Amino acid sequence: MKFTGTESYVATPDLMMAVNAAVTLARPLLVKGEPGTGKTLLAIEVAKALKKPLFEWHIKSTTKAMHGLYEYDAVSRLRDSQLGDDRVYDIKNYIQRGMLWEAFAAPEQLRGEAVDARADVYALGVVIRELGGPAADAWNLAPLLTRMTAQERGERPAGMREVLGAMGE
Repeated sequence: MKFTGTESYVATPDLMMAVNAAVTLARPLLVKGEPGTGKTLLAIEVAKALKKPLFEWHIKSTTKAMHGLYEYDAVSRLRDSQLGDDRVYDIKNYIQRGMLWEAFAAPEQLRGEAVDARADVYALGVVIRELGGPAADAWNLAPLLTRMTAQERGERPAGMREVLGAMGE
């Protein structure tokens, strides 16, 4: 499937070539530009034209890479512990999924259709291993991460459904 623009978006030949090259090579397309130049609109129109999901993550100057995977609410957990709430004993109650996590757990992934060709369990395993923190501890992910990041594809979990099942989701 090639991107040629949409009914509401007229793409230049150079832009069409860049988008189609990224799609063909299954690589991300880095689009730089000043605010208001249409970067987000391009993403929306490409997703619409290619009938792919679009996961929007608005980045601010304070955004950290880990926020794409999850956010841990330590303040709520501290408050709950002071109030004697039993929720405090399960750290999963204080972890909110980020947009990257949502992309990896998307229905396309669970059906075995990659959101993009590189969004597989290996990539997610690498991200979780690098970012670590409370989420990795919450699900005792060390054995699962070892399988997810195995060099041989056959040693990895079969897909995201198996990964989420191992996490009890």
